[in-house]
Parts: sequence; C-alpha cells; structure tokens
Amino acid sequence: TGIPGLDESIEGGIPKGFSVIVTGPPGTGKSTFCMQYLMEGVKKDEKCIFFSFEERVEQLVQHFTRFGWDIGKYIDDGCLEVFGMSMLTSEEMIEIIESYRPERVVFDSINVFAEPADFRTSGSWRSLLRLLKVKKISSLFITEKHHGIEIKQFDDYDFLGDGVIFLDSIQTNEIDTTPTPVMAVQKMRATRIDRTPQPFRFTETGISKYRSMAVPRNVLQEKLAARKKPSGL
Repeated sequence: TGIPGLDESIEGGIPKGFSVIVTGPPGTGKSTFCMQYLMEGVKKDEKCIFFSFEERVEQLVQHFTRFGWDIGKYIDDGCLEVFGMSMLTSEEMIEIIESYRPERVVFDSINVFAEPADFRTSGSWRSLLRLLKVKKISSLFITEKHHGIEIKQFDDYDFLGDGVIFLDSIQTNEIDTTPTPVMAVQKMRATRIDRTPQPFRFTETGISKYRSMAVPRNVLQEKLAARKKPSGL
C-alpha cells in the first residue's frame, strides 16, 4: 500500500487483484490514502488510473502535490492517468481500462452513482468488477459513511469488496481537542488481520506511522466506547 506499518499488519500488502473498499466519514483522508497507494504502484513501474467523480484534475493535482507527489510528471510519463469530475459511464471506464491495462485503479467515490443495493445489482458495474478480477487489477473503491468507526454497520458496497479499510478521526485528548486520525482494516480475505482501530499521522509525504504508539490502545478503545453512548447519558 505504501503506508508505513500497514503492509506489515496485512501480511505484506493488499493481495493482487483484490477490490478493496476505502470508507469513512468525509474529510478523513480516503482520497489521500488511495493516491498514496497509486504512488507506490508508480514507484514499481505499474500503470495506475485515478477516476474522480467529484473533483477536477487541477484540484487533485494541487491537493496531492502538497505531499511531494509529482502527479503531473507521472501523467506526462504515461505512468498515471487521472480523470477528474468524470462523467464516464461504466462501459467507457471498461474501455479505458482495457486499453490502458493498469495494475492499480482507484474510483472516488462510487456513492455518486447509486445507492449501495442498486450498485450491487447493476449489470454494467458487475461487468467492470468482473474485468478487474479477470485481469487481476488491484482496485480501491472510495465510499462515504454517515457514521463513525465505532458503529459496526455495513452496506452492500462493503460486501462487494475483498477488503474494507475504514478511516475516521477521534478526539483522544481532553486538553488538545485536535482529532486523531485512525484506521481499521475491517476485512481482507485470505489475510490475517488485526481489526483494532490504529492511529496514524499525516506528514509532508502523506500518511505514515500506522500503529503509532502516541495513543495507547486502551485510551482509543475508551473514546470509541464513549462515542457509542447516546448524547446526554
């Protein structure tokens, strides 16, 4: 994945050809996580595609450049294709994937297209998922959640994925109210995982220090338990 500490916790990384759901509330780093995953692929001379359905290419390049990722160079070199504010149909995306033959693909975010149940039964999207499987293309699908990581509630997007990675933020310090980013690998088929939420950090080079010891596990668990309680109790 290119996320320090995460690969070690999932037996070396995401298995080749897996489709993984990267989910959580807005503003928790899902797009950054996914682009960092593509940057790791580019370093390994893998072709990568980023389909964004909500942001323009210029916005994406500007955002990701702050982490030192030279997106423009990778696009010019033919290692990366970025489609911003994409109005592409699933059939058109299939054509692009078949022509470009990437090894890693990101879709950000699929909530734009349909409700989870409708997406799961869509013939055109099932054709795209089948293509990813047949070609053994590793893919990340970003989805949005209306609840935090403490709620054990899954939707049809989650059931479609070979893996589910949940990103969130939690206030862990009564004095410093800055939320702590946390991440949990909730599912990864054929892989031994630890589902416990772990803190991480955003740095000048992206997401790092997964499993940071800055926040003891018991403190994190207490804060998660507190968020489950109804307000006023």
